[in-house]
Formats: sequence, structure tokens, C-alpha cells
Amino acid sequence: MPRLHENSVPFEPHGHACLTHNAVGVTAKAVWEEEEMLVTTVWKHIPDTMGVYLTDDARNAIVISQKIADKLKVRLRSKIVFTFQDAYGDMQSIAFRIGGIYKTSDGMFDEGNVFMRYDDVFDYTGLPSGAVHEAGILLPDLETCKIITPLLKNMFPGLDVQDWAELNPALALSMSYTDFMAVIILGIFLFALSFGIINTMLMAVLERTRELGMLGAIGMSKRKIFSMIMLETIFLTLLGSVVGIILGVATILPTIESGIDLTPFMGDQFEDFGFSSMVYPVLNSAMLIQTMVLVILAGILSAIYPARKALKLKPLEAIREM
Repeated sequence: MPRLHENSVPFEPHGHACLTHNAVGVTAKAVWEEEEMLVTTVWKHIPDTMGVYLTDDARNAIVISQKIADKLKVRLRSKIVFTFQDAYGDMQSIAFRIGGIYKTSDGMFDEGNVFMRYDDVFDYTGLPSGAVHEAGILLPDLETCKIITPLLKNMFPGLDVQDWAELNPALALSMSYTDFMAVIILGIFLFALSFGIINTMLMAVLERTRELGMLGAIGMSKRKIFSMIMLETIFLTLLGSVVGIILGVATILPTIESGIDLTPFMGDQFEDFGFSSMVYPVLNSAMLIQTMVLVILAGILSAIYPARKALKLKPLEAIREM
């Protein structure tokens, strides 16, 4: 397979990285380090004091996570032995020296993945020359992924082409759950907003009983009175939406680059689900427009009852109260 700008993982032998007193099951990613760095960010999660990502000249270098290092009770430059079964069913053991230790925000990933060079381990696998287990392609966004994945499936019908959701169903389920909860929370806010609008407009109608009665007495139709109440509600809702969005954007903008650290509230619990405790907000113009439309729609529906209340006023009775 030609090595393009992709994450080429020739094979993933499942085995054990071990010392004489401890062992842990891992999946080894035998990679071409320069191409791997184009599409994955594991190398960015290696602190300066914890080595490098397979970029030095050391032979049989291996990169492990901080969690694996803690389990094996090893440190940088320690020697470990990786044992796995080759293509013929024979057991193979290779001695590696730890060249780097990484720590990502995905605790499940850190617990079971190590990285080594393709050339250092391939001769022990018994696989045919040039064998490749998987190739990962980095795309700019999820929408592009939805377009490219079907095209790749048609181009390579003999290969198993999977998108990010198929590779990580737990993350896909978590994102779907988050979207569902966002809809529920938005619905609760709109429901509370509706009661606030009804209360405000109803008070506005009751406080202007005499004025509305006078308008009816001089010949203003009920249709125009109804439209007046509805327009007043729309303008009030629109003004509130614009001010709320401006304040929300002003609050979010400073945190887009710096992020919001949730560690004081949740600790490292997010890492157990593959998320970082540092959250970086994103401004979504489409979501802002949708929210504004929903708020205006809620305002219109909420104004129907106060407007109908105004239509029931009798002009003569309202004038007598003056």
C-alpha cells in the first residue's frame, strides 16, 4: 500500500509488555513515525521531560503511556520485553527501551496502547513483505467524514472501511447522549421562558384595560388589537434574544483559547470516558440562529393567551372604570 499522508499501521500485535515482576496486556501500534505524526496527536502529549516520539536514533524504542508505566513500575529509558504471537502461532519476544511516555485525556486509550517502529518489529511477525493492517485518514471535520466514508467504501469494496463512530461506538453514543440532553435542557428553558412571557404580557394587558377599552370604543378592530399584542411580544422576545446572545458570546469568547477547566468540579472523571477535563467552547452560528428562532416561536405561542384575554375586554365596561 502506498504511504500517503495517512496513519499507516502495518499491524497491531496484541501481546504483553512486561518486566520480570509485572506484565500488562497491550495493543502495539507498529508505525512509520513521520506519517503517524501527520494524523495523530499522541506525540504532542509527551512532556519535554518524558522523552520523544520515536524520532531519535535509538533502536527498538517504544512509547508507552503514563498509566502503563505506573503499572509496570518503569520510567524513561527502562527496558521492557514485548511478547506476542506471530502469524505462524509461535511466540516472539522483543526487548524494547522506553523512549517516550505520553498521557492523553483518554484514559481507556492510555491503558492499552503502545507505539513502536515498523522496521523494529516487522521481521518477527511472519507477515508477507509490505503487509499493512490499517490506514487512518485525517479529515477536517465530521461533515466531510460523512461524505468521504461512503466514497471510500465504494472504491475499496474488499476492505473494511469504518468511520470514527464505528471505530469508537462508545464516543459516538456519548455524543448522541450529549445532543439529546442539550435538546432536553433547551426545552426546559423554553418552557420556563413561555411562562415568563405569559406572565409579562398578561400583566401588560391587565394594566392597560382602560387603554385597550378606549381603542375598542373608538373603532379599533379586535384583529388589530390582537396583532398589536402579538407584535409587542415579538419585539420584546427579539430584543431579549439579541441581548442574551451578545452577553453569552461575550462570556464565551475569552474561554475559546484558554478553555474551561472542570477539574475542580469533576476531577479526572472525564478521562475515564475519553474526554479531557479542559473544555474549549465553540461558537456555532447555526445553533445561535436556531435558538433565536425557537425563542421567538415560543414567544409567539405564549402571547396567544394574553392577546385573547385582551379581545374579551368590553369597551363600555373598560371606559366606566376610568
